[in-house]
Amino acid sequence: MECKFIGVGDAFDGKHTNTSLYVKIKDRSLLFDCGFNSAHSFFQLVPSALDLDILWISHFHGDHYFGIPMLLGSFFSSERKDPLVICGPVGIEDKVRALTALAYPSLLSKLSFDLKFYEFSPESVKNILGVTISSFGTDHFESSGDSLAVRIDYETFSFFYAGDGSVSSENIAQISGVDIAVFEAYNLDKAENGHSSVKQCLEFAINAKIKQVALVHLNRFVRTYHLDEILELIKEVEAVNILLPEEGHLLHFSGN
Repeated sequence: MECKFIGVGDAFDGKHTNTSLYVKIKDRSLLFDCGFNSAHSFFQLVPSALDLDILWISHFHGDHYFGIPMLLGSFFSSERKDPLVICGPVGIEDKVRALTALAYPSLLSKLSFDLKFYEFSPESVKNILGVTISSFGTDHFESSGDSLAVRIDYETFSFFYAGDGSVSSENIAQISGVDIAVFEAYNLDKAENGHSSVKQCLEFAINAKIKQVALVHLNRFVRTYHLDEILELIKEVEAVNILLPEEGHLLHFSGN
């Protein structure tokens, strides 16, 4: 299993691409979130981008799904034939169709491949293309709808992506022991305003006995002015391999 970081930035970070992750597990490939500028980086960083199987959208904020029209348009111009699965919170199909029609009114009618949509709510579990996808609610909730964290299990490998917001301690049992977990760590010390923090994510990772952890979606000012403090917090955690990735970083797990 490998996880390539397409983007690690917050919504309005002028330096970093919006948070987006490409995960390859044997013969299955998944993209987690596709914001304003994520699709461009996806095609630059992933040579096999055309073979994407599943797109997961955590919630309906622009930095997490506004790149979909570019994604679909590039697939169309590349004459993709295989169906694309798109998963997300309730309303995912309507949101994607409305957004794409706004960007390119005739694109959906011209696609050379089918779109298959699957709606998730908190605590949903679905088997899609042999991949078990389990969703969890976070506290990043607004009028735009649920924000969902997700666990992926395929054969002997497991992966977790928190999306935006804090994951509840009630979910430790479901997430415990995953091979790789990617957390949103917008704040430094406190989880507030619908976002998690570096300190909270590290505490959760220790309690959940996760093997490898990456912190993304840091507030750009926190990343810039508190980097030394973040690195010191990471240094204090000995039981977990903690990563603060940049775009293009490849995190690999070969299994037990």
